[in-house]
Amino acid sequence: MAIYKAIWYCMNQLRFKGKQVSHNAIISSIIAFVALTRNYTKLATGPSIIGFSILKAFSAQTHHPKAPQILEVIWCLPFGHWLKCNTDGLTLGNPGLSTCVGIYKNNIGDCVRCFASNLGIHNSFFAELMTIILAIEKAKHNNWNSLWI
Repeated sequence: MAIYKAIWYCMNQLRFKGKQVSHNAIISSIIAFVALTRNYTKLATGPSIIGFSILKAFSAQTHHPKAPQILEVIWCLPFGHWLKCNTDGLTLGNPGLSTCVGIYKNNIGDCVRCFASNLGIHNSFFAELMTIILAIEKAKHNNWNSLWI
């Protein structure tokens, strides 16, 4: 925004007053405009070292992103004669190349069977949903009627 404002100001000075603005004056006006507006944002800084260096050059405050909350997840064995199928649908982009995977485990934690399948170009919702559908179809094909997904 500061650069656009400086260009607009220089063009108007040349067009309406016949004055040519020096490079130092342009740079000074950009720095002054950034100095006035730099600390009004609440957006978090990105991971780019170049962007961080630019913010520091203008003495702008940096707002670091909040650390992700780590949750402990405990995998539980299925009960009795049940099989548990852990699934995941993945995309590279959204939409993008997608795939799905699943692993079936019995009540003592042994891997009974697993699968992986390319799905083509889809979004992440399709990949997740298709993974569950394929897991159910494969369980039905093997006559596994007690399935925990």
